[in-house]
Amino acid sequence: LAFVRYPETMNRRNLRRIRHDIVYSLERSDRILTVSQFSKEELISCMGVDRDGISVIYNAPSVSENLVDAKVLLERHQITSPYLLYVGTIEPRKNIVRLLLAFERLKKETGIPHQLVLAGGNGWKNKDIYNVAQSLSCQKDIRWTGYVSAAEKNTLYQQAQVFVFPSLYEGFGIPPLEAMHFGCPVVCAKAASLPEVVGDAGIFVDPMDEISIAQGIWTVLSKNTLASELRARGIRRAGLFTWEQSGKQLKDLCKVVLEVR
Repeated sequence: LAFVRYPETMNRRNLRRIRHDIVYSLERSDRILTVSQFSKEELISCMGVDRDGISVIYNAPSVSENLVDAKVLLERHQITSPYLLYVGTIEPRKNIVRLLLAFERLKKETGIPHQLVLAGGNGWKNKDIYNVAQSLSCQKDIRWTGYVSAAEKNTLYQQAQVFVFPSLYEGFGIPPLEAMHFGCPVVCAKAASLPEVVGDAGIFVDPMDEISIAQGIWTVLSKNTLASELRARGIRRAGLFTWEQSGKQLKDLCKVVLEVR
C-alpha cells in the first residue's frame, strides 16, 4: 500500500494502474492474502477491508546456497573490504538519499575506511539519488553494482560487514532476512513491517533521520561483541521463515476458500 502512504515515491503510470486494479481485485476476492500483520492492518485501515477476510502468510528469505568467487566479484565492481551493503531497487521509497547522507556523516565523523555498496537495478524517480551521491565528498567510496544475480547477491551478503536497509515502507522486506541468513548484521528502519520481520535480530533506526541511520551503523561497527550477537540472532531469526511452511499454509488456505465457494 505504498501507493496510499507514499504515492510521491511511485512511477505515475504504476500509481494509476495500481489505484485502479486494487479496487477491482479487492471486490472480486473471496479471501485476501498478505505477507505481514502490518500489511493486514494497513488493508483494514486504508481500504476498509473486513478483518475476517484477510489471511497472513509470511514470506521467507529467497536464498539458495549458490555463491560466486568473491575475489572476482569484488574486483569487477571495484569493491574493497570492508564495506556496507544495501540491496534493493534504486528508487525513492527505499530512502537511499538519507543512507548516502548517513554514510557521508560517518566518513567525516569517524573516519571509517568502508565503502558503501548499493546492489540493485534502477527503479524510477532516481535522478536525485544519483545527483546527491555525486555531490558528496565520499563519492569515490560509493559503488553501484546494478542488478546482480542471486549467487552474486548471496556472496555480497556473506562478505559485507553491515547490511543497511532504511526503507520507508515495506509490506514485508525480504532483503534483511536474506542478509541474516548469511550472517550479516542488519541495521534497518523502524518502520512498516520491518520490526515484525527482523524482531530482535537487528538494530533499528529512524528512517527520517540520517543521524539515526549513521548512529545505528556505527553502533554495529564499533561493538564487535554486538555484531557477533546480531549475526547469531539473525541466523536463528531467518530460520523461522521458510517457503515450505508458507507453502503448506497457502495450500490449507486454498482448501478452505474452495470449500466455502
